[in-house]
Amino acid sequence: MHNDKYVIKILGKALQLARQGMARIKNQKLIDAVAARVKQLREAKKVTLEVFYHDTSIHLARIESGKANITISTLEAICSYLGITLTEFFSEGFN
Repeated sequence: MHNDKYVIKILGKALQLARQGMARIKNQKLIDAVAARVKQLREAKKVTLEVFYHDTSIHLARIESGKANITISTLEAICSYLGITLTEFFSEGFN
């Protein structure tokens, strides 16, 4: 019984440390630049947020407002839908 309490305590500490190590880095200036570029490209294609969501299951509203720190995989899916590569996304018109 005493060992069980010790194991639970150790596992709790390990979980706490793991959560701290998994914190995401957030660069708001970069997030805002990505948001503006995504919105620019979507509007240029004349695609609404609703149509984009129905076609991809990706909610762009939070992304375009700079409230979401998206993964590179999500960005690649967005680019693919909009008909560009990640290289083009970051090289043409990216601020």
